[in-house]
Amino acid sequence: MSWSCPYLYRSESRLCNWCIVFTLTLASMSVITDLLVSVILQSEMQGYLAVDETRAMWLGKIFFFMAAIAPLYATRLAFNFGFKRTLLVGLMIFWFGSIGSGFATNYWEMFVMRLLSGLGGGVVMAASLSYLPRALSKEMLNSALVVYSNGFFGLGIAAGCLIGGIIGQSYHWKMAFLMNIHLAIPNLLLLLLLLPETDRIKRPPFDYFSFFSLTTALFLLLVVVVEAKNPATTSGWYSPFIQICLIGSGLAFSLFFFSIFNRKYPLIEPSLFRQMRFSIACLGMVVVGMQIFGIALVSVGVYETIYLYQRDTIGYLLSSVGFIFCIFGAIPTLLANKIAPRYFIFTGLLLIIASNFMHQQITIQSSIWQQLFLQNLRSVGIAILIGPFTALAFSSLPRDRFAKASALIGHLRFIAATFGSGLVFLIVQERTPFHALRFGEQVDIQSARYLNYTSLYQERLIDVTSKGTNASADDVTQLIINNIKGQATISALNDAVTILGYATLAIFFLIFGLYSHRGYRYIRCWRWKQRRKAYEI
Repeated sequence: MSWSCPYLYRSESRLCNWCIVFTLTLASMSVITDLLVSVILQSEMQGYLAVDETRAMWLGKIFFFMAAIAPLYATRLAFNFGFKRTLLVGLMIFWFGSIGSGFATNYWEMFVMRLLSGLGGGVVMAASLSYLPRALSKEMLNSALVVYSNGFFGLGIAAGCLIGGIIGQSYHWKMAFLMNIHLAIPNLLLLLLLLPETDRIKRPPFDYFSFFSLTTALFLLLVVVVEAKNPATTSGWYSPFIQICLIGSGLAFSLFFFSIFNRKYPLIEPSLFRQMRFSIACLGMVVVGMQIFGIALVSVGVYETIYLYQRDTIGYLLSSVGFIFCIFGAIPTLLANKIAPRYFIFTGLLLIIASNFMHQQITIQSSIWQQLFLQNLRSVGIAILIGPFTALAFSSLPRDRFAKASALIGHLRFIAATFGSGLVFLIVQERTPFHALRFGEQVDIQSARYLNYTSLYQERLIDVTSKGTNASADDVTQLIINNIKGQATISALNDAVTILGYATLAIFFLIFGLYSHRGYRYIRCWRWKQRRKAYEI
């Protein structure tokens, strides 16, 4: 069997080409599935590892962070060593970290395994997307990209939520990672037997200084976002540790910007952002990335601790997001010849904005169907938005810059996911005390209505709980306090969602202004040509 041209590979066979698409989709889908499984099972992992909430959050954050920086170097490795070799090594690192998470017995073992999973998974997703145009013909490339992008992201989210919910409800959480052994071996064999190797291409020198300065800056900033409101961090934002991280992040960012503006071959080309459409699209990708994971990751804890949903119910609830991505994500591509991408962009943004502002209606008494409606409305908007947003970013760039632009967009998506959940959690922590005081001071414990309510509540506790006649007024008071705290947390989450709604509204007006400005210039140019033609006549 030849490494460059495997035994099963036939370049003229459409079946073989679709098998390649299936192999890469399966590999990338496994990464998203592994991530969502760890999110759904975070509280179980936290209890088993005996750590606080902040440390448990780092298990997900380090995965996101390593996947976010992967696009900056994965394509470089693929050009130097070959895409097949890079995919194989990345996939082996990912599966080692994913399966190793099931064998972890303490926090730091788990942390290292999640780090390796994110490192390998980021390489797999970045290299897979760049490999498809090199392995497939132009005739089937567009169809393959639609299947790949909607398959790995949508099905990955759906599978991760379902597997995490079912296993978390009925089995030990380690089973979710150990069962990957049955998937890793076929995935690696398919990659070895089907994928041809690409030629090595000599690239300009890699900008290591910019890469390490950017990585340092982002990591220190992530430490600030996660640790600033940690109860163990004394003085909060004024803590010397937080201040040092902020100063270090600022210095690292300064070195990064100095480097990219003074190097012949920078890590990120500043000239890309001179194109207004690319800059606005990148800003939109950041906001949309925060919408995808920022709200969903914090909502898992709310569903579990406040609404007291079963783990499988949470899995079913969130899995609808993945199925919506599969169904609606392909619509803009299929209708690209009939409907301009900007109409999908405006429609998607309006759906996201509507769902964000309607989220203020969510209370502790909201039904699961009300939450499902708002979640799915936001998901439909994001699904029909991602493809046209990418098209908007590339529409003003020459083809020789597509590779770096694609890596930058992939980087921004995961950076938004990394910091989005942290920022939403930070806003929830900041606003919860305010809402707790606001709701708490509305309670008049001497009023007849309150006394009557506590009496009825106590009778219900006697009827439906194991305490029986031992249920006291203090138990009722504690339950009322817990309800107030829960409503305060939900209101704080509503504030965070509303802030993201205003950010999305700003993106909407920027893009609307961009297209309006282009239309105004087109009309002026058309009128000038008509006047010139009349003058010549």
